[in-house]
Amino acid sequence: MKLFISYARVDTPLCKQIVAELEKVHEVWYDKRLFAGDNWWEEIQYRIQDWCDGFIYLLSPESVASEYCNKEYNIARKKKKLIFPVLIQQRTEVPKELGITQWADLSMGLENITELLNGLTHAERKLARSNVRPLTSTEAKKIDPTQPPATSDSPMDLLQQASEYFDNEHFDQALFLLEQLRKRKDIPQSICNMVEKMIAEAEAGVEKITYLREAEHEYLPIAMLAQKENMRAVACEAFAEFRKRFPDYDPENLALLCGNTSHESQDIIENIDISSILPPPFEWVEIPEGMVFIEDASDEHGTSGGEVAVPRFLISKYPISNAQYEVFLQEGYSDPQWWRFSPEAERWHANNPTPKRPIYRDAKLPRTDVNWYEAMAFCEWLSHKIGQKVCLPSAAQWQRAAQGDDGRRYPWGNEFDVKRCNTNLSKIRQPTPVDQYPNGASPFGVLDMAGNVFEWCLTDWESGQDRFEGNKRRELRGGSWFNDPSETVVSARNWLFPDLRSSDRGFRIVLNI
Repeated sequence: MKLFISYARVDTPLCKQIVAELEKVHEVWYDKRLFAGDNWWEEIQYRIQDWCDGFIYLLSPESVASEYCNKEYNIARKKKKLIFPVLIQQRTEVPKELGITQWADLSMGLENITELLNGLTHAERKLARSNVRPLTSTEAKKIDPTQPPATSDSPMDLLQQASEYFDNEHFDQALFLLEQLRKRKDIPQSICNMVEKMIAEAEAGVEKITYLREAEHEYLPIAMLAQKENMRAVACEAFAEFRKRFPDYDPENLALLCGNTSHESQDIIENIDISSILPPPFEWVEIPEGMVFIEDASDEHGTSGGEVAVPRFLISKYPISNAQYEVFLQEGYSDPQWWRFSPEAERWHANNPTPKRPIYRDAKLPRTDVNWYEAMAFCEWLSHKIGQKVCLPSAAQWQRAAQGDDGRRYPWGNEFDVKRCNTNLSKIRQPTPVDQYPNGASPFGVLDMAGNVFEWCLTDWESGQDRFEGNKRRELRGGSWFNDPSETVVSARNWLFPDLRSSDRGFRIVLNI
């Protein structure tokens, strides 16, 4: 059977997989969504009206919303072609006219492609028994002189429509219009330059969505298997392979479930016997490289925001506890060498040789009443103990570990949940043990990153630089038991001078790979 495939550009990777399976039995045509030739629509029209026997519609949110896919579908429907809807994304709202049609479900992978192949075989036999003669190209055009999706001839109208697609993140459709506009000879050079920049941004948007779509499609069946104890080992093995290609995609925290870290990180962790130094709970969590968007500082003297690339690193799963900090107090607090990371720290320690005891002293509570200098001195001491450079996280590292890749507001998602963290709504009115909220984990499995205690960061509030020296204000992240939920979102920024302590301030540590 001759098959035409209709799909959205962001679904290209999955489309190619489906085509590869179908081509083992059938003759398949799809346009690769390049829109490069002047006669692209005539070719599509011919392929649907005259050439194909069956029309396969790959259903995803983008293809259903695409006027070009809808136009292709309507042509096939008017020509009474055999139509085979194929669901490839679970969140898709299937068009009403397809509601009574049986579709193949490949949203969880290609395991069910036999369902589609069987449907095609049955339809092909039925077609062979009929005496229906395919329309010639001339006849098809006489019956339905279909035109491409309507667009204005005005360059400014095309630009405006493409901009609207951008605003709604319909990059596929924006790209189509911009590529048509690029061919125009009647637009000034300034507009041409703008179009080229918009095309580059649209292509980047398509690439990002395509990457996430491909990752999601492979990830879902692995995550489903991982929830079954008897299949978890198999799922974790598959996840390890998956993570080689998609290191920053793990919405269900499979890395936490599988204990999956890179070989390099695993070697570092195995060579550090930190359990002989610090009491539990302590674990390193690997955070893959990725991007974060830092919001502008609310303080007029703070740094502006922007997108920041964050290399791979390890971060402590929990804030440093009272019991862990106590080891430093006994072994290293009085030693001047751990304060030599900056002249300001040395002077402060010389004037404050005795640590302040916290108000809340249970062993597993986060260590509070510790200032930035003291937190850094702890890092210097622990670096010497384990032979690896330990430090406070930068603001970008902290947000990356808390937020992951999807821009979520809280470590667990976009909706606040009082059962996942300790804020003023919890009405506990003091810190809680660092491991009390396992269901509040970030996408990478890091705990206690919303509420409980603010956490010191390496980043200088005024300059935005990650620096050891200076007595300027330092960033704090995460909010505390004292704060409203709005102050505990992962992007919220706060500050305090490095020599000040508070009963709702603590810290965690990172190890750069």
